[in-house]
Amino acid sequence: MSRAPRARAGSSNPAGAFASLALAACVSIVAPASRADETRADVAGESNARELFKQGNQLIEQARYADALDRFTAAYAAWQNPKIQLNIATTLRTLGRHAEALRAYREYLATAEASGKRRAEVEAIITGLEARVGYVALTIAPRVQRVTLDGNELERASLGGSEALAIDPGRHVLVAETEAGPEVTRFEISAGEREAIALSGPAPSEPAKAPTPAAAPEDAGASHDRLGLGVVTRVDVDGKGEGAVGALGLAVPIGSRFVASAGGLIGAHGGGWVGLEALLLETALTPTLGVSAPFFFVDGLRLGVSAELGGRWAIEADRLFLMARAAIAHFPRVPQGYSSTALVPSLGAELRW
Repeated sequence: MSRAPRARAGSSNPAGAFASLALAACVSIVAPASRADETRADVAGESNARELFKQGNQLIEQARYADALDRFTAAYAAWQNPKIQLNIATTLRTLGRHAEALRAYREYLATAEASGKRRAEVEAIITGLEARVGYVALTIAPRVQRVTLDGNELERASLGGSEALAIDPGRHVLVAETEAGPEVTRFEISAGEREAIALSGPAPSEPAKAPTPAAAPEDAGASHDRLGLGVVTRVDVDGKGEGAVGALGLAVPIGSRFVASAGGLIGAHGGGWVGLEALLLETALTPTLGVSAPFFFVDGLRLGVSAELGGRWAIEADRLFLMARAAIAHFPRVPQGYSSTALVPSLGAELRW
């Protein structure tokens, strides 16, 4: 019964009619197979993401936050689940990368997952983060082809709009690249501060001057990394409450992780110290670990050793710090009536320029 209608339609090529039917059959078979492949790929991606997500949570329990962030980021690349995005934002906040955390939390709020009590919690976190970052409004000339911030390329689509770019407090380097070469802009920003920066890049009509801005990166690192000399002042209290001494000295940053210091101790007996302090994390509230060699003049020179555990709070990035610590100081030789080992808590501040 199927041949009669095809004959009435004027089909004079049976082979062509068969080919048309075969093609239709292939489409009906291949399309479901393609969908099945896509489904299997989605399931595999989700399975891989779940495993990475599980590994990330295990690393969080071990306080290995940077490794956990790598797992969460890889998991989100495989499966764009809002719960993974929320873990990425929370881990960034734990690492002190507040500007990145702020962007991640805002992206999470844009999902359907963010509702009710969870939305209110995230909005409260965002409000707190907004007070801990600075904001830069960028105006970018059309001839600028690429913009990097501290070596990381910025997406052009996210720049130049009405919303300012949130960045962590501290010193930063912007590089605007054009056909004529790079233009380097160095600036420093504090929490809550807003700044406007125009990036025009070297003018293409002045190719002879291109080597001059190109030479800027050679000395950019020296001025960017130089934090300057600091003044340290603190009060050391005897752990038994038997007295206190004042301390006044100088501090010199060594890279971004260590601070060397030396100064005098002012109290019932004169003295001083030389020490080295390690900064364990790069956050506003930074735990510290240090060693020093204190000395006093009591019936001659009395030299000791001290191990210190404490923290410092950045009131103004790279400028002003409040410090608290507890030290165990030991003096091998002390006059009669003096303790050879003592617990010495202290409070102080450091100002750099």
